[in-house]
This record gives sequence, C-alpha cells and structure tokens, in this order.
Amino acid sequence: MNFKLLNMFLFFSSVFSHMTMKDPAPRKSMFSDYYLSHNKVDYNIVAPLNDNNYSYPCKGFKKGPSTKTINTNKIDITIDGNAPHGGGHCQFGISFDNKNFVVLKQVIRTCLIPDGLKYSFNLPVDFPDSNITVFWTWINAIGNREYYMDCADVKIRLGNPPKDISIIGKEIIIANLPEYPIIPEFPNEVKLLLNAPTKKITLNKNDCTKTSTTTTKKIPSTTTKIPSTTTKIPSTTTKIPSTTTKKIPSTTTKIPSTTTTTIIPSTKTTDNLYSYAIKNNIKFCLLFVLLIFFIIIN
Repeated sequence: MNFKLLNMFLFFSSVFSHMTMKDPAPRKSMFSDYYLSHNKVDYNIVAPLNDNNYSYPCKGFKKGPSTKTINTNKIDITIDGNAPHGGGHCQFGISFDNKNFVVLKQVIRTCLIPDGLKYSFNLPVDFPDSNITVFWTWINAIGNREYYMDCADVKIRLGNPPKDISIIGKEIIIANLPEYPIIPEFPNEVKLLLNAPTKKITLNKNDCTKTSTTTTKKIPSTTTKIPSTTTKIPSTTTKIPSTTTKKIPSTTTKIPSTTTTTIIPSTKTTDNLYSYAIKNNIKFCLLFVLLIFFIIIN
C-alpha cells in the first residue's frame, strides 16, 4: 500500500515537470482503467524518451489492449501537465503496425501554448472497423533538448466493413535522441519540421479482421478471471469453520476438507484448531500459532 502511495506521489510530482497524453490513455498510463486494474502502470511515463531508458517508438512499450473505443472519424486528443516548456512542435497521427507512423496533424512552435491541451484530427469517413495506435510526439521549445512520445491503442468502430485502405500524411520527425538530429531551442531554424516528407501507411483487409477479433477476446478474459479468483479465495476460507458437518464430507478430494471433519463442534475455535493440528497435520500447527499470535495482538 505504501509502495503504491509512493508511486502516486512520484507521478504527480513529475507531472509538474513534464507532459503526457491523457486521452486516449496511452500504454501503461494511470489514466487507463485497464493498466490500473492490472497493476501495470508506469508512473514515469511522463518523462521524455531521453530518460529512464525509454526508446523510440512508444517508449519501447509493445502494443497492448485497446483503452478506448471511438465511434467517430474525429480523433480527439488531450494532453496533461503543467510544464509546456515554452510550447514547441507536436505531431499527432496513427500507426497500424507499431513500426510505421504517419503524421496527420502537426503544430509548430505554439503547441501546448496558447492553443491549450486539446487537439484533434480526422480519419476518412469510410475508415474500416479496426484497432489502431494513436500517437503524440512533442519537441519542447525551450530547456533541455528532449523528445516525448506516447502511444494509445484504440478501437475504431464506425460500422464500416474491413477493407484495404491507405492513409497519407507527413513522415514522423524524430529528434534530440541518439543518432537523430538535434533541434535547438525555438525560435531557431525549424526547416526539418516544415519540410517533412510525405508518408503513406496501408492497412489491408485481413489485418482489420485480425486486430479487431484478437484484442476483443483478450480484454474480457483477463478482466473477468482476476476478480473470480480473488473472490473464491476468501469464500473457501470462511466456509471451512461454518460448515463443519454438511459440506466437508462432500469435498473428499481436498486435504483440508477431509481433515476438518474431525473438529469438535462443542469447543472453542482455538481448541478445535489445536486438536486438529495435533491429530492430523503438522502444517496446521503453524496456523494455530498464527491464530494465537493474532488473538494476543488484538
């Protein structure tokens, strides 16, 4: 519990020095119900790719389950944080394979200020139902030369059947990382940003079907199995002392259930556990000691 509180403190303190994509929730983000419920949150993802051994693309995170279903061709993006570092250059776009990225919107110099933290771009209205990756990158205007990138896996559900489709935009600009060009503080020369070449990525019909069915099946299976195992553990623990005569003989294959049949019902719980441990199994001696210890403490 204290470890989680420490992580939360680290996250909120780091937000004041960095920015991150909030909606749609990126991979391993605390803004995602999935990553929160599965204890897979990385509270350092507000940091740039230059820090924490993150790598391009998407901080090195592999594609995960969808964190949002979008039923319109308009993709809305919200950025979170309180340190825009004088603005800078933002790129927004999509990827089909986590390798090839196409920029569908870019904001040079004034990103995050004074435009705010909400942006959007459009997909074709006939875009097929599929699972895609929405990304955001940011090259800060002032301060240490850094490169930020977040990737969110989403479902596009416009009611269109699978089909081959090509998306044309700008090629993603990567900078301020090892083996990539360094873009100085703005408003210095930004020709690299202005002259980005054209990029085309293609989604074929078969990939539409594969991505939409695979992720849809995995999400509910992982979600429902975790609470089911969690609720069964306390139920078996509480039922052993209460059902001393009826349910114990029926579960003959379980070692604890057959041994608890010999518990004396007329004595106290402590005496029952004591006689049970002595007569049947050495393992329950430890249970008895722990129970006595618990009684003494309380």
